[in-house]
Amino acid sequence: IKALQDQYGWEVGSHTVTHKAMTTLTAAKVSQELINSKNALTSRGITADAYCSPYGDYNNNVVAAVARSYSSHRGFADTGYNSFPYNDYLLYVQQVQAGVSVDQVKSYIDHAKANNLWLILAFHDISPTPSADPNDFQYSSADLEAIASYAAAQGVASTTVSRGLVSGENLLPNG
Repeated sequence: IKALQDQYGWEVGSHTVTHKAMTTLTAAKVSQELINSKNALTSRGITADAYCSPYGDYNNNVVAAVARSYSSHRGFADTGYNSFPYNDYLLYVQQVQAGVSVDQVKSYIDHAKANNLWLILAFHDISPTPSADPNDFQYSSADLEAIASYAAAQGVASTTVSRGLVSGENLLPNG
């Protein structure tokens, strides 16, 4: 994982220590999950500035705790595209897993490019022989390669979540 960060510029985000639904935990436990996860990654030389809630489970209290340690948050069921100005703690994604075809992802890319939107593709588990059950959240490594090749051929720039964030004043009311 560290090589993905160091050699390829990939971002490794935090996803908690125990992968529990955050809204079921006390405020102290939420804080512990966030801090301990970040510290565990940091101790391995991984810079984790972005955070993703397990199961997409969060509420305002969880997001407030996330904001104390991370530069961004994304859920899992918050599907869509991001347009400026966007909320760094409510980033939208397009889920990519079994049942989502390469052509469907190409259409996400085409739509984002045509409308000048920020597209975040969310993959959970990449495998050479993925499960066909969407609930396993797996996707084919060959299909991922086809998607990456298509994006490159379309001249679509890729970036990490943290590099894609706009730093400075929050332009959203009550952001």
